[in-house]
Amino acid sequence: MTEPTNAPRDPSGQPLEGTSPRVVDDLQCARCSYKLRGVAVDAQCPECGFAVAESIASRPPLPPLSPRAKFGGGILTIIWGTVPAIFGTALLFKIGSVAPWLKSHNEEGLLVYILLFAVFSGLGLLPTYSQAIVGGWAFGLLRGGFGGLVGFVGGATIGYLITKLVAGDGFRAWLDARPRTRVVREAFVESGFWKSFGTVALIRLNSPFALTNLAMSASGVHYVAYALGTAVGLAPRTFVSASIGAAAASQGQPDFQALAAKNPSTLVVLIVVAIAVAMCLSYGARAALKRAGLLEESTGPKAS
Repeated sequence: MTEPTNAPRDPSGQPLEGTSPRVVDDLQCARCSYKLRGVAVDAQCPECGFAVAESIASRPPLPPLSPRAKFGGGILTIIWGTVPAIFGTALLFKIGSVAPWLKSHNEEGLLVYILLFAVFSGLGLLPTYSQAIVGGWAFGLLRGGFGGLVGFVGGATIGYLITKLVAGDGFRAWLDARPRTRVVREAFVESGFWKSFGTVALIRLNSPFALTNLAMSASGVHYVAYALGTAVGLAPRTFVSASIGAAAASQGQPDFQALAAKNPSTLVVLIVVAIAVAMCLSYGARAALKRAGLLEESTGPKAS
């Protein structure tokens, strides 16, 4: 819970509407036990007039993160926050060897593509964009896109299970004890299937795959909403990445290095398109999450 701010006030001394952070959890008034959710943090309890700031200050200390969650979650955060970008770049440099091998094995190659990339993405070793580009290069837009999407749902499932195994349920209690993070967890777990599904899909539109697996799994989101939301949210960028791979392969060059040497303008266009799509997806996801009340406006965060 944040401390009260010096918000603008009306002549009576009360904060002007919409200018002060508000209580976002079920904090009770320390004097009368009135639930203060939605009340400005620098106002008074509507029931007894006791200062909300005093109730905030008197709440018991928040529980620490359990050692298992701290260690396991920390290790996963470090690995999943660094390794995918490195390995993903390496994969694109090796696309001239990987894609032809997959394509030469036809349906078996597509199955290998799905299974291997489910494992690699689930272990947090490869990002979604590089795998989808390889799929588009090897199998074309539709087969590569759908194959990548199936693989990524499998990878999300592996990431979900790894988080449960390594970090346990310690994250859940830690999140629940903090109002700011509990608001997000409520959207995942306590607001019904469809809102959970929609929240997962919106966040998946443009966010790091492995780290998002960690955050969502730790929140306790129901698996079905998690898996379906992952499929819907990843679909746009998966098919865009597959289309980039298919378009690059259609130039007749063996890899991106040769494409850059022979037809640099095409490579520049593909990069610009990828960046533009990522920006559009990010903007759309942020706007939708703000409308849902799960992302704060840039003018400042709500109280938590």
